[in-house]
Amino acid sequence: MSQVHRVTDQSAAVCQPEKIVYLSTVATPTVHRLPNELLLYIFHLAVSFNEDVDVEPISPLLLTKVCRRWEHVTVSNRSLWSNIIMVYPLTSTRAIETDVLLLKSQHYPLDIYLDFRDPDWNREGSEEPNDEVRQHLLAVLQKLLRHVSRWRRLTVLTDTWFSMLAFLASIHSSAKAAPTLQAINLSCCTGFFMGAAEAFYPQYLKHRIPLFAGMDLPQLRQVSLTGVFLDWERSRLTDLTELELKYQAGDVMPTLGDFDQILRGCPRLDKLSIVGWGFQTGKGEFGSAENASSNNKQCYTIPPHEPVTLEHLTSFSLGLVNESHAMKLLSLLRLPALRDLYLEDVGSFSVFQIGHDSSSLLNHVSRLSSRRPCTSVANGSAAHFGQVRSLELRGVWADQQTFENFFGCMTGLKSLSLRSTSNTALLALASSHPARDGEENKGIAMACGDLEELSCEWMENEDIVSTVAARAKNPQVKKLQSLIIESGQGSASLTLKQVTALVHADVARFSMYLDDFLMSGFKRTDLM
Repeated sequence: MSQVHRVTDQSAAVCQPEKIVYLSTVATPTVHRLPNELLLYIFHLAVSFNEDVDVEPISPLLLTKVCRRWEHVTVSNRSLWSNIIMVYPLTSTRAIETDVLLLKSQHYPLDIYLDFRDPDWNREGSEEPNDEVRQHLLAVLQKLLRHVSRWRRLTVLTDTWFSMLAFLASIHSSAKAAPTLQAINLSCCTGFFMGAAEAFYPQYLKHRIPLFAGMDLPQLRQVSLTGVFLDWERSRLTDLTELELKYQAGDVMPTLGDFDQILRGCPRLDKLSIVGWGFQTGKGEFGSAENASSNNKQCYTIPPHEPVTLEHLTSFSLGLVNESHAMKLLSLLRLPALRDLYLEDVGSFSVFQIGHDSSSLLNHVSRLSSRRPCTSVANGSAAHFGQVRSLELRGVWADQQTFENFFGCMTGLKSLSLRSTSNTALLALASSHPARDGEENKGIAMACGDLEELSCEWMENEDIVSTVAARAKNPQVKKLQSLIIESGQGSASLTLKQVTALVHADVARFSMYLDDFLMSGFKRTDLM
């Protein structure tokens, strides 16, 4: 019997440690081991709206239903309740949730996203008023305007100018200040800006309304207006760091004086984007069918206007529909800190202007870059394009010599993107010439000798590979660190011979995408 007890005691001694070890190794879910600060950050990502991600935000109400800890973190942080997202058509559930968000966020600044684009609207149709959308939008505004004092970011999307005008008029009539508003993004899906002679339509809705009744918006720093125009003279667009004016008819843009006043009132402007028209320069540019065919070919003269110096501007985007107008715009600007440049020939995407020649604009940039900084209006302005580090060209077509001159002034370029651009741009990059006086390296030179990143979309594979191979043979040119080729359905993949040529060209990293999906690629370090 004693032996039985001894065996039992020995078994317990052996089994007990095993039991303790088993209990101590029960895994706690990783999410429960996260500190509250990190958990809160994740929650912020989940409830916030991001246009770049095709995922609908999560309601903070759902987070409170998971467990007590999540409920505590969610309820005790007002910032999680400050994202107001309303999408047409509205539902009663969304309306109730909005009331809860406004209540629980208390005095926390609000980020508002209103998408009132009608899924059934015919984009090819006319600007016919949709009163149902307008009524829904006004009902939402009536609720949100009670909290306008804590608006921080505001985004409003509509299909028609009729709905956007109702929004602007409602804000104007309320005459309420928005002291904490930092960013505003208004977008209307209108396309009448495209033609060089197109005027605003319909004319009976051509009402200019000042933003927030012309009241001062002391915290406003970012303004994006797409297909939306204002009473430019009475709107207080000052102290901005980012400004976008896109896809608007030429006859509703600011006058040259108003445009000048806006820019001079934003001395800390860091990003500027003009797609379509920047300002009105006279009755001769708009409203005439004859002008539509002649504007891009007419000679330009620099307006008798003192250039505007934007000392802090690092990023500039220009989408042109009229070369003469674009050249006048560039001649008005001094950009000594420019680093990122985006040029798009919007007219080239019209079915009537495929492959439209942009040589005049590129030659104008080359001429501006060759000038020394000066104060004389007659001599124009120095845009300091030699300091540009990143350049993107979209829909830009020109002859090889024009591209050679253009790239020749981009002496500090590190990153280049060519999208739906003529293959002569690639030929210009592969072209050699004797080193010019003053160039650091003597011998045979190529444009953009410090180029490290090249991205091509809808370009011929053979032209891309031959350009990269030719540059790799020149000892004065840096080896590419990154090459990206993007294409769509029906495009051919690189052949084995072409991939081998890229490997021999010492490309550090190569990626090929088909409809945004990575299809092939390599890293040089993996091949060693």
